[in-house]
This record gives sequence, structure tokens and C-alpha cells, in this order.
Amino acid sequence: MVIFLQNVRGVGAKGELKDIKDGYARNFLIPKGLAQFASPDVLKRWRMEQEQREHQKQKLAQRAQRDAERIHSLVFEAALSADKRGGVFASVNKQAIRKYLAEQGIAVDDGQIELEHPVKEEGMHAARIKLGQGIEANLMIRITHDRT
Repeated sequence: MVIFLQNVRGVGAKGELKDIKDGYARNFLIPKGLAQFASPDVLKRWRMEQEQREHQKQKLAQRAQRDAERIHSLVFEAALSADKRGGVFASVNKQAIRKYLAEQGIAVDDGQIELEHPVKEEGMHAARIKLGQGIEANLMIRITHDRT
């Protein structure tokens, strides 16, 4: 049994515990620093690290779920300046959504926001926010125009 220290294509992933033929492990994986034998001490440490990773993953999922519930309750109100002929001078884009969510205490980056194009038309629109751990939320955006 070895614990992989790095990803080895077609063989094992970093952090994985796997039964590998001794010759392959001794002659290739271990000398190249790709894996280490799973001695009792190493196995004990690996199990503790696995528990810590699982605990961290659960905390992230709980936080993402709380953020999703919060986002579902929000409506981003944006009053965009428009001229008398209806020409709009601004739009709501990913950066504006990120900034709005940050003001609400929810940290996301632009890559987590799904918005096909910047929104400038009056009315209700939605942006999908991917919070990780397979959790997503829709942020409602209400656009109004201030006519000048």
C-alpha cells in the first residue's frame, strides 16, 4: 500500500491510498517522490488529514448553503442612467454583482457568476451564482432607468 504524494496519470491521485505492486512502488514511485509506503505511522497521519479535509469540506458546504439561502432572499436594485431617447449609459455586469454581494457579506469571484452579458434592460433579471460544493443560487436583479 502506498499514499500518493502527487498525481500519477492512470495510477493514482495525490492523497490517495492504493495497493500497488511492490516492484513498481520501490523502483519507480518512491524514488521519484511520487508516493510513499503506508507504514502504520504514515497511515495514522493520512487518516487524520483525511478527517480534517472532510471536516473542512463540510464547513465549506454549510457556508455555501447559508450563502445560497441569503442570495435567494436578495434583490439587487440598480437604477441606471438613461437619456430621453432610452439610451442607457451603464449596465450591471459581473463586477457590479460581485461588489453588491461583497457588501452583503458574501465573497465570490467573477468566475462564480454566470451572466451571459451585462444587463441594461429595465425589468427583472437573474444571475446564477456558483458557490461551490455543487451549490448554486439565483440572484434577482431589478433594473430601472433614471431618465435625464
